[in-house]
Amino acid sequence: MASVHERLCRAEVSRPSRDVAWVLTYVLAGCVHAVTVAVAVLGIWLCLSGRLVLVLFGLFALAIVVLLRPRLGKLDPEVELLDRDEAPQLYALCDAVADAIGARHIEQIGLDPDLNAYYTVVGIRRRRTMVLGAPLWTVLDRQGRVALLGHELGHGANGDIRQGVVVDGALRTLVHWYGLIRPGRDSVFAARGNPLGMIAGLLLLVPQAIVGGALYCVIVAFALVSLRVGQRAEYLADAMSVRAAGRSGARSSLETLLVAPSLLRASRLVPRNAPAGASYAALVAHAAELPATEKDRLVRRGRSRRHRVDASHPPTAMRLDHVASRPDEPARVVLDAGQAAAIDAELAAPLARLERQFRDLVREYQV
Repeated sequence: MASVHERLCRAEVSRPSRDVAWVLTYVLAGCVHAVTVAVAVLGIWLCLSGRLVLVLFGLFALAIVVLLRPRLGKLDPEVELLDRDEAPQLYALCDAVADAIGARHIEQIGLDPDLNAYYTVVGIRRRRTMVLGAPLWTVLDRQGRVALLGHELGHGANGDIRQGVVVDGALRTLVHWYGLIRPGRDSVFAARGNPLGMIAGLLLLVPQAIVGGALYCVIVAFALVSLRVGQRAEYLADAMSVRAAGRSGARSSLETLLVAPSLLRASRLVPRNAPAGASYAALVAHAAELPATEKDRLVRRGRSRRHRVDASHPPTAMRLDHVASRPDEPARVVLDAGQAAAIDAELAAPLARLERQFRDLVREYQV
């Protein structure tokens, strides 16, 4: 991870290199899809054999294929999608950022109640989707918002193979397999009061443990070999956020993530029955009132604790160092006060609908 960071601090923005990790990621993904294809071919061959017993086994194999089929991803139910007619100014800003960094235009934008954001490609039609966390969008300043869009859209421009149907579909499929096969209390105790059911559950427990353990090892191996590719993609996305919003905008966006625990503690004090907008207002007020010394202290603490958005991201402090190493070129997209106000007006209703979910969610955070 450190070697990736050091090399990218000296490199120009480019697509992820096809190194050993890249090759291994595709090999493992290909193996996962090959299993599904092999079972499908076997099922069809058995069905065409003409013998009743073999046809039954063939139908059983095809039923397994339905369970093993590649998962193309879908959005969480809590995501509220916005169409272009509902938020034309937000889509226009996203299009401008995409043009600035050489990315394809986004096809759908969603909001959710989390203090995060992500880019994904979902469904059979492989729709490019960006989900913005309502509280994160609210608390960021104007250029911080541009930087956030630049980073997320950068995943669609930097060749992040984790978003492709081959790798992403394989990993989703593996996780689904594991969820179906892993041993658990349900396998033994679901038939509580039914002795035959409990005996059957106990007999299945050992093969479940063996197959589930093997699948878990494959998932871990898949995650490890794709980690280097993913970390490089995150750094490249940060470089694109600098290109879109300028270095100060990218730094502002990342520093907001480092002080997020303090912001969430402030919003936790807002009662459930508070007026609409109170939770977002508490976030913005607390961010504005943070003294520079306290902000620096929180950033240093996040650095010492190696804060990161999640396991797939490099430590946020290393991302800040990478942003600081980029040339301080002028922002290619500047969000002025008028357009920002127009976007705020577009998002007022969906943000209000998500606020109660955010209030409930913030009480579950361990901050």
